[in-house]
Amino acid sequence: MSFPRLYEPCITSRVDWRECAPFCKVEETPAIAVGNCSSVGDDWTRGAVWKGGEVLARLLLASPDIVRGQSVLELGTGTGVAGLAAAAAGASAVMLTDQTVEQVERNLALNPELSRLVQIRTLRWGRPAPWLLAGAYDVVLAADVIYPTAAEDASLGALPALFSTLHIAVSGRGLLVYVERSSKVTVALHAELRRRGEWECRRRSLGLRIWLYTLDRHRASARGAVSVAAAAARPIDEEACV
Repeated sequence: MSFPRLYEPCITSRVDWRECAPFCKVEETPAIAVGNCSSVGDDWTRGAVWKGGEVLARLLLASPDIVRGQSVLELGTGTGVAGLAAAAAGASAVMLTDQTVEQVERNLALNPELSRLVQIRTLRWGRPAPWLLAGAYDVVLAADVIYPTAAEDASLGALPALFSTLHIAVSGRGLLVYVERSSKVTVALHAELRRRGEWECRRRSLGLRIWLYTLDRHRASARGAVSVAAAAARPIDEEACV
């Protein structure tokens, strides 16, 4: 099985968004099977593998201890590339969520060996969901869900809802992969992280303008106390988020 290795989406290039293939480069690499960009009307973003999703999927497959034996929730799953990678890496259970889930349902069907581990539900950030219980998941993933759009103010306004949903769902750690395409979006992200005090936040670079934000709720709940062993276990290139 394979899924396309996709580089930075050519959002700023002169591409026809209806063509559903606005990427700079594609090559095949062994991994889980993920169909890319099926017919979803004019909004190609709903069926496209974004750079952040690809990077997080590769991280989980290369470092399976991040999710092995853990219950995982993915927010804004899109094609499901990161969440399916979590299942393949040994997560005990994976819940994939988005506003629309047709693409991820098709991709799960391409990976029948993962079907016993994976569930799919629709979810709008900040909206009540009876099945979303407090602290139900050990790890919450979100990849490339924060990006500039034509309605940028509306996009930035979604940040509080994203972090509120993450706060409800996670009992341990949130992992957010952010691809910086706009300084305004980065400023808004860091402002929201400063406003919320329930996590200790660290970040490290995963590539050019690509950041992994690690939100550890249990450390923050201990009033910032971090053991010597925990601090020593951090990657040496991590830094405080803000």
